[in-house]
Amino acid sequence: MAAGIFPASKDRGGAPRAPQSEASAGPPERKSVSIGILLARLVALALCALGLGAIAAPVPSSKGYGLPQTDPAALTFIRAMGVRDLALGIILGALSKPGSRAGLTVAVAASSLVALGDFTLVAPSATPAARTALKVHGSGIIGLSLLVAILRTGR
Repeated sequence: MAAGIFPASKDRGGAPRAPQSEASAGPPERKSVSIGILLARLVALALCALGLGAIAAPVPSSKGYGLPQTDPAALTFIRAMGVRDLALGIILGALSKPGSRAGLTVAVAASSLVALGDFTLVAPSATPAARTALKVHGSGIIGLSLLVAILRTGR
């Protein structure tokens, strides 16, 4: 299409737009995604899975959190923890797109504080389930902290 034959199109505000060249008419260029963004997406999926599991099956999930329970009142709190993890996963997933690195970094750092809180609350318990959960919570603290460092470097 030759420039000047067709009138310049207008954007939504009515201002004229420059005509596109034929070279730019192809498919949009695909941007590469950083390792930090990919890891954040994996964390988001894992948190969503944990959250959904706690909501749907609180008794087995309570063992994973380090607080084995069968009391219906206590299971309400396990479900609440599941909702919390699901919400964190959704937030991380929504922020794990190129251009949202600062917000994503803050959200991952906040998630590591949640893992630290879980670790601190479970630590006084001496049950075998608590010891296993402490390893999981501790790994979460370390992993999320490393992810914050990766995101801050821009990788």
